[in-house]
This record gives sequence, structure tokens and C-alpha cells, in this order.
Amino acid sequence: MKRSTRSFVLVLAALIAGLSSRGGAAAQGLAKIEGTVRDSHGQPIANAKVFLEAGLDGPLSVTQTNVSGAFNFTGVLPGVVGVFAYAPGYALDGHSASLAIDAAETLDLVLPEPGTLAGIVQDEKAQPIAGARITRVGIQGASKVGIPFAKLAEHGLAAPPTDARGAFTLALLPEGAEVAIKVAHPQYAQAAPILRVGRRDAHITLTRGVLVTGTVAARGRDATVPNATLLFRNAEPPHDTVVTRSQADGSYAIRLTPGPWLYGASGPSFSTANFQRVLISPDYPNQRIVLQVAATAPLHGKVRDAKSGNAVPGARVVLVSAGVPAAKAVSGPTGAYELTATEGEIVVQLESAPGYLLPPEPALRFTVQPGKATDVPTFWVAPLPKYSLEVIDAAEKPVAGAIVRVFFPEQFGWYATDANGLVELSFASLQANGTVVGMVEDPAGSNAAIFAITRERSTDAIVQLMPITSLAGRVVNEKKSGVAGLFVEARTTLDGLGQPVTLWRTFSANDGTLHWPMIVPGTPLAVFATTLPTAEAPALTGESAALVPQPGEIADMGIISVPGAADGRSALGRKYPWYKHKVLCGQLPADAEHHPAILVHASAAQAGIMADALAQAQRLLQRPDLVFAVVVTQDLPCADAAVPILRGESPSGDYTFVVNADGEVALECIGLPPVVAINAVAPRN
Repeated sequence: MKRSTRSFVLVLAALIAGLSSRGGAAAQGLAKIEGTVRDSHGQPIANAKVFLEAGLDGPLSVTQTNVSGAFNFTGVLPGVVGVFAYAPGYALDGHSASLAIDAAETLDLVLPEPGTLAGIVQDEKAQPIAGARITRVGIQGASKVGIPFAKLAEHGLAAPPTDARGAFTLALLPEGAEVAIKVAHPQYAQAAPILRVGRRDAHITLTRGVLVTGTVAARGRDATVPNATLLFRNAEPPHDTVVTRSQADGSYAIRLTPGPWLYGASGPSFSTANFQRVLISPDYPNQRIVLQVAATAPLHGKVRDAKSGNAVPGARVVLVSAGVPAAKAVSGPTGAYELTATEGEIVVQLESAPGYLLPPEPALRFTVQPGKATDVPTFWVAPLPKYSLEVIDAAEKPVAGAIVRVFFPEQFGWYATDANGLVELSFASLQANGTVVGMVEDPAGSNAAIFAITRERSTDAIVQLMPITSLAGRVVNEKKSGVAGLFVEARTTLDGLGQPVTLWRTFSANDGTLHWPMIVPGTPLAVFATTLPTAEAPALTGESAALVPQPGEIADMGIISVPGAADGRSALGRKYPWYKHKVLCGQLPADAEHHPAILVHASAAQAGIMADALAQAQRLLQRPDLVFAVVVTQDLPCADAAVPILRGESPSGDYTFVVNADGEVALECIGLPPVVAINAVAPRN
């Protein structure tokens, strides 16, 4: 065994030498990050420490801001990095960034007021656990950055271990922020609860979990691999990650909570081909997993404009190994990208290219040789054609102000036709066939049409509106009882598209009934009802019979049976006092409780995008009595929001709610609601 291990180490050394021989090529692919550190009032902070972390197992780089609050990092390897800052009197905070080859990223870091999170770490019998450590804190919301307290010890910022009473105090975090804190102890499985900074009474329970042991082995060789980085990731929200290393003999030991996990191992020149899934069972106190790694090699490629030959930056490329996505990269300013693949057969697939059509063959297959760099043939992409649509009524006259939404590729937001019934559509990227699918509604909401624009007809497509109908049905379980709060989705199929298109998404009411107010007759429909998955149960799905709605008739979906389904949360028909939410940005009417409203619940990261889309809808509809607002669950820095942004809890989930002037939820859906539903709560003048 010793001879085999030594042989594998020599192989790795040779691979490392081969990779390092690229020298100048590698240097050309390095990225840089620059930016400014400011306080919440916009003033620069001098002499702040700025940290850069490349990966969960990567080292920390540190620099310091100048008198203008500016900082920079050069020679940064492409990939996902976390950048965060600290200055006395302020909280730690920052951002995550995905760096492409030769990229130059600019970050503006705002350090808020510091807060404290305190509490007790205990076992399952409520006994205190001394010596537990907070190794990492993930700041949720707009930041989405991890603070590696375990690595900050040498900088004097480590969190102290719990004392004899199991008590901990975690300072230097943004006051009021939601954070996921990783609590570790050698004799317990790691826990990662999400808590709000400011609490002083948090209770965190650690369990013994399941002891997982094993070895890291070289694929095809009788050798174990020392000092490999092992990453275990919980397959269920909040997707906690646990990192450890193999010992000198290639062995490892770690405690995990029961449930589904994904796992993999990596090193300087070896890796598992992709993450594997394993169920950690509570029925067994010990489980053994052998992780097989293979030698790796770099792949280099470019994405270019087929018409001009120019570089295409921002294209997303995916490496697929054994049918599973194993890595992603983004092309840089020169159109170049780099991936690291394990030996054997792999696929490199172009996923998207902003402003371009994907090529007819967006996937290339290769056989990777250990340590041998491979040049991937260039992906040539054609610029997107211009897409325009003419909308006419039954008398073949142009319809001005018609509302247009795009289903494929899916977009959140509306367009509107001009005085001549014309509208231009814009896209970031499209599939190779260039087909676009969407819907048009007239401002009155009584007529609509589904359209499909092909690449060949992108500039002269015409669609004619027709009277709409509605759909009704019911969702039941195996006992024929109505089931509330099930996710309901309607799809249609179109010739030549190759995949179903989702037309709308809503939820069943408290008695299991379903009503959707906007159906275009003649459109083939398949309706699906699904339970939302939980930690205890997977999603359950039922499907309606095929349905083609007829003009002038309410489309009867009939009954969708979902055996085993339990009630979910539905706000339909219930009071929703949204006007009591805290106003973070913008302003509500003085008598907001008497106004109908369109409320979109979103994450902090999505708030700005959603606000812009709602502001566009508000401009197009011209309903001064109708309030459009975004609702988030945590405080946000207040910028010039396009519509009011509120902080509050959703009555059922992160969805869109159409609320009438009496404060009742008239429609609950995902995405912007149909115009006819808006007209029902806020009639046109």
C-alpha cells in the first residue's frame, strides 16, 4: 500500500508541474476586483480591512482601504469569491462575486451599524455544550456573503467558543440582518440555523447525528489520497455545507444530520467527477462512504460573434460529467473561459450568450486526458434578430396599448403596443430556433391571444385578439376532499418548440376549488397540481385531462386528484392588511387601506428588479387608485425605488397578490396577474 500511495503522489506532482507550465497563459486569465468601502450615509471609510475568500476552503487575502475608502485585489483566480470588509465601530458585511477570465469587477461595500447575536448552544436533552464554535456566518438578503470566523482568528475577529453554560455572543454583524450561523463541535453534527441579529435569547440544539467515515481513493489506482478537501452539502434548504479534509492515510470522519446530502472531494489536480447523492439514515449510528477522485486537466475555450468575429463576454458555459452539471464558467472580456474537468468523457455546453442566439449544436463532447490541457473549439453565435409584433382586433384594426408578456423565454414584466399596434421585444439570449412565445391582452381585459414568433417571421409577426373565457376546477386528495394551497400550473405545447410552455401559475382555494380568469379559447392545456415539498415529504403531483377551451364557455378542468396531498397555505378570499407593513422605500397613499393593490413578495436581492417591472406595469395601466408595491422580509438600504418597498410577512408565500379595496385577496399567483384580474379590483376609468 505504501508503494501505491507514493506512486499516486508522484503522479499528482507531475500533474501539478504540467499545470504550472502554463505560466503566462494562467496569468492572462486572472481577474481583478476594486471598489470602495462606505458607511450607511455614503461616506468613505479609510483604513478598513477588506478580505477576499476564494471558495469555502480557500485562504483569505487581505488589503486595506486608502483615505478615499478605495481598495483593490489583483491576480484573482476566476470563480466565485466573497469580498467583505471591517472597520472599528461598524459591522462586517460584503458581497459575493462571480469572476470571469480577465474580468474587472467593481464592488461598493456598505458597512452598517453593528449588532449582537447571543444565546445558548445545547444538546437534545437541553444540556449546555461547552467549547462549541461558530465557524462561519452567512449573511442573507442582498449581501449573500459568508463571513469565515474560523479564518479570521489570526486577524483578531474570531468568535469565542461557548462557555461552560453553553453561552455564546457573536458581535460585529449587521443589526437586524438574517444570518445563517454554522455551529460546530467535534462530538456533534454541525447546525446552521437562520437567526436575526439583535436576539439575545437564541437557542441552538446540536445533535450527535450520524458518524460518517471513509477514505478518499484514486480512481483506477490502489491508492488513498491525503489532504483532499471534502465538501458535504445538504440537499434540502437551507443547503448547509460541511467541509473537512482527509488525513495522511486518506481517511476522514465527520458527523452529519440525517437526510439527503451531496458530497464530493477535490485537490490541486484531482477531483470527483461530480457531486454524488447519499441518504444519511438515522437508523444507523455509523455510515461509510468511499470517495473516488480522478486526475484533472484544464479546458480552454472562447465564444465569438459569428458575424463580426468579436469576442462575446458574459456567455455561460457548463461542464457536464456523467450526465450531471459539474462546473460552470463565464466568458471574460476576450470571450475566453476556462473549466477544470476530470479525466474521461465530458460535455462542454454553451448555456447562454447575452444578445445572441445559441448555435444549433451548443454542446461539444471530449475525452479528457490527465494533466493535458485541451482547447475547446470556439462557440460561434449569431446576433439576435429584432423581434416585433403587430396586434389587431377582430376588425383587423391596430390595438393601441395592448399588454404583451413573454412566456418563452420567461420574462417578468410587460410591454405595450404603440398607437399603430406595434411593439418591439428584447431578449438577453434565445435558443437556437429563435422561437418566442407570449400572450397579448387588450387594456379592457376582455380579449387576448397567444402568439409564437419564429426566427424567420421575427419582424412581421401579426396576432389577432379574440374574446377570452375563464377556467374552473377542483383539486382533491384520495378521500375526494378539497385540498387548499396546492401549486397549480397550466402548460401548452406548440409545434416545433420541443418543450411545454407555462402559461400561468396559481394556487387552489381553501375548499380546493380553482378559478383562473383569463383563458384564450383554442389553446390546448394541461393543468398540474403539486404539493410543495417539505423536509418530511417529497412533492406530489396530479394532472388534469387534456383540455381545449371553447369560445363562449367556461373551461371545465374537472377534478385533479393528488393522493396523499395535505392542505397548504392559501390566502385567497382572506383579509391581507398589507398597508400595515413597514415602508422601507417610497410612499403609500394616506388612505392606503382603502386602495386595491398588486403586491409582489420577493427576496431582498430581487426587490429592485421587481420594483422596476411593477413601475412599468403602473405606467402602462394608468390606474392612479391602484397601489403597486414590493414586499420583503428584511430591511433594505432605501434607494430611489420605482414603487414602494415594504417589509412584512407574506400571508402564504413569496407570491403575487391582487387585493381589492376591502383588503381581501382576489387572486394569488406567481408573476404579474392577468389584466382582467386587475380590472376586477380597479376598473378602468
